[in-house]
Amino acid sequence: MSLRRHKTQVARLEKEPEVLVEYASIIEDELEAGVMEKVVELEKALEVHYLQHQAVIRKQSTTMKVQVVYDALSRESKTGMTLNDCLHVGPSLNPLLYNILLQFRENRMVLVGAIESVFECCS
Repeated sequence: MSLRRHKTQVARLEKEPEVLVEYASIIEDELEAGVMEKVVELEKALEVHYLQHQAVIRKQSTTMKVQVVYDALSRESKTGMTLNDCLHVGPSLNPLLYNILLQFRENRMVLVGAIESVFECCS
């Protein structure tokens, strides 16, 4: 299924070569940054699962026109497992959000910042 979706994605992006180049660049940047890695020995295994991804294109955006979105909800079959099924679900954070909003309203001044990239980390 991953290979079929990937071929469909590439065929769609080939109609816009500049978007395909930017998409490939994002994947290469994530490889270099260590967000993902090649696992050559698993490519020869009998059963391998790949995390599907697709491009979200926003032509009106001035900062990020192409964004890679990973699909951790995709299944191999109707009864198969997803990556999200294998993750530990922590406690609900909604009560904490209420407290944060109340604390936010108590102060006279607020400091606001923007996150440049989801995957950048402090080094």
